[in-house]
Amino acid sequence: MAIVLAMAMAIVPASRSSAAELPTWPANPNWQSLVPGPSSNDVRPTRVVRTQGSVTNAGTLVGQSTASAVLTVAPGGQSAAIVLDFGKEVGGTPYITVSSSTPRAPATSNTVRISTSEALGFLTNSSGAFVNDNGSQVNLTVTSARTYTGGLRGGFRFAAIELRTAGTVRLTAAGLNFKAYRAGPLSAGPVRTPTSRC
Repeated sequence: MAIVLAMAMAIVPASRSSAAELPTWPANPNWQSLVPGPSSNDVRPTRVVRTQGSVTNAGTLVGQSTASAVLTVAPGGQSAAIVLDFGKEVGGTPYITVSSSTPRAPATSNTVRISTSEALGFLTNSSGAFVNDNGSQVNLTVTSARTYTGGLRGGFRFAAIELRTAGTVRLTAAGLNFKAYRAGPLSAGPVRTPTSRC
């Protein structure tokens, strides 16, 4: 009789209360470290790689200063540019926030170009021009203080913000509106176990 009772106890399924007490995924608070995507849709660069031409306070664009980053181009002079590193592969719509724009008369606007690349070596050529390829460049006509957003760009880590016309542009921010899928445990769906076929 004792043996029968023991066997009966062994095959009784777990109660609903005991099953509910089991840890559920994603209860582990460390799952975020396993997701390579950005934590926010507003992605900011992590460092300034280099500058070209007349540029001051470039560190503003990576949070190193509260002053505006200033790009200035003299008539017939070299373009002014800031090369930024986002620290990881990103994709979306790049933007700049302009606090002021002063074009050289008689022009009524400045042109700011944003060029992107996965690898830093392909962002420039031997002459220092930010060419990359025509499909990845964003040309913005800057006329006043506001945020300017370019078209969708995917698969890049580095971006060059370049003032191409004579004048001065002051920037308070630069970044990317992230558009790619940002995976997480709650949005990834159920975990599926692969099955083999004979």
